[in-house]
Amino acid sequence: MSNQPLDDIDRLFARLERAAVPADFTARVVARTGPPPAVVWPWAVAGLLAVALLGLAGYLAGVSLASSNGLDVIELLLGDTSLLATAPGDVLAALNEVMPWQLVALAGGSAVLLVWAAGRVFFRSPAVA
Repeated sequence: MSNQPLDDIDRLFARLERAAVPADFTARVVARTGPPPAVVWPWAVAGLLAVALLGLAGYLAGVSLASSNGLDVIELLLGDTSLLATAPGDVLAALNEVMPWQLVALAGGSAVLLVWAAGRVFFRSPAVA
């Protein structure tokens, strides 16, 4: 300890006593740490299904783009963005012809489901007792 005299705060801390721990403290803390597993597993299954659906939709979209001229159109558009400024109608028409929009929508929907299910599993607010 230092040789300095005690100030008001030090005297107040010296008078503090240890508080008694409530008898059910551990049970209350464990109850607030998360939902029971029976509530979480349906969202975990939904998340796994969303991952599988996202992978399948992405694979099928890639196959569809590779079998058509879709990859060439996307590569051309990403390589020269001035095309979009000079002829936006032609670029959008070309994209509309080669893009598998149903698979893109399916992939987007499954990505949203994945984020939502993961949020329900990992970021649950504790139940108030």
